[in-house]
Amino acid sequence: IDCVATFDAQLEIGSSGAYLRSPSEDQSSGFDGFRHYCDIASNVQRQQTFIPSRSSTLTALSVTAFQSGHPNAPLQIDLLDETGVVLATESRESASIAWAPQVLTLTPRVSVSAGHAYTVRLHSATTQGCYGFEYNDSNVYAGGRESYSVDAGMTFTAEPLRDLKFSAEVRLPSSGAAGEANAGAPGAAGIGGAAPGGGGGASALGGARAETGGALAALAGDGGGPPRAPRRASADKGCGCGVAGGSPSGSRAATGALLGVGLACRRRRARGSRTRV
Repeated sequence: IDCVATFDAQLEIGSSGAYLRSPSEDQSSGFDGFRHYCDIASNVQRQQTFIPSRSSTLTALSVTAFQSGHPNAPLQIDLLDETGVVLATESRESASIAWAPQVLTLTPRVSVSAGHAYTVRLHSATTQGCYGFEYNDSNVYAGGRESYSVDAGMTFTAEPLRDLKFSAEVRLPSSGAAGEANAGAPGAAGIGGAAPGGGGGASALGGARAETGGALAALAGDGGGPPRAPRRASADKGCGCGVAGGSPSGSRAATGALLGVGLACRRRRARGSRTRV
């Protein structure tokens, strides 16, 4: 039976597609031209370096692996920084790893820095069988390199043109980062935070309008929390109204409500003065 590397197929319905990459995928060695080999066991280890392009949280790290020969120990997957410190590690039992190559995804959730090298290392203490990996000898990932060890990780030998099949996802910057920094400031309305002791709802836009709403709420004496309808002034409790502004429309409503409360209070005081006289 002939085994070909690639072949063309005519689709009867639909059209050819493409791999759907995660929006947060930052580094990857790709998907084409990989072969498999199995030797990760006992003293033999394999590793791949990569360099993130942005500083954020590493949310996912994927490698392709498989088992062969009934390994009697788990596959260990480590994430190391450029000084060799282990940032995260995960153990996968052989029963959870397929006999055919499959993608194994870890969720380290550790901070990484742009321009710094990190390493994903595969090793196992198994004394029978082995764990395999996918590799490409065409230098498909110029941002890093593969290397191997035959002395249980004491020393590693680089294979300059070889790359393991992997991908790394780094969290994209949040549009609300700036507002979160201002959350909780007295009398201010920041993104995602209400001001203690002086109102201010959450505004997806932030900026001057939201700050205006927060300042008005602070002057009105309302407590922090989500926007709510103004309370009516009561004759026996004096003049006062809690106003909470959050969105741009909430800020305009707060302005109108505060002016209305002031006018009502002046009228009530005027009527009271005439009655006393």
